[in-house]
Amino acid sequence: MDAFEETNLAVEAFSEWSMPWLFMENILSNPSLSVAAIDVLLDVWNKALEEKYWKDADLSACSQIAKADLAANFPQLKIETIEAIVRAASYQWR
Repeated sequence: MDAFEETNLAVEAFSEWSMPWLFMENILSNPSLSVAAIDVLLDVWNKALEEKYWKDADLSACSQIAKADLAANFPQLKIETIEAIVRAASYQWR
């Protein structure tokens, strides 16, 4: 399994959306996650947190812009993975 597939699976496994601040901690605590998958996840996460996405007062619009850009930059990831990462990142900007 490659790093992108691992990242997809790890993100899909997150289900604690009542506590979105635990998103990265939860995923990164998975002992079976490879170093390569962690690198992918951190790259996408850091990109998702860039201020340029979160300048608009409309969080939905910001999320759509971030999602489109991440999908273009990380086409190996499932759209559901990108959506989850953007969702978690949006809570960092609330």
